[in-house]
Amino acid sequence: MKNHWGVLSHEGIIAHLTKHGEPSILSDSFLQYVALMLHSIYATFMSRNAEEPVYNRIEEARTALGLSRQDLADKAGVHYQTIGYLEREEYSPSLVLALRIAKSLNQEVSDLFSLNPFKKGK
Repeated sequence: MKNHWGVLSHEGIIAHLTKHGEPSILSDSFLQYVALMLHSIYATFMSRNAEEPVYNRIEEARTALGLSRQDLADKAGVHYQTIGYLEREEYSPSLVLALRIAKSLNQEVSDLFSLNPFKKGK
């Protein structure tokens, strides 16, 4: 089961970990954790772009709405650590993720993301 990025969804990862639905000795919560971590690792390593970083105002917009990283992650459908990686500009979001984050924060993508550093206070 692949998601709209062409990557195995959490359910797809769990299905592979449990041999496609056969009983597993691993708990469901552990499998969910592994699936989230694998998805986070994929997003982190596949989206790094050190040559031309993408600057963002995610943290500023998130805190203005009184949202935690977990709140935003839930709205955008990602792990909360992914939001932290983005806020620290450790990796650049895919276009789909940038659109989902902008929608979750009631912002335009161009107001949140730029190839140039944002000026302070703007």
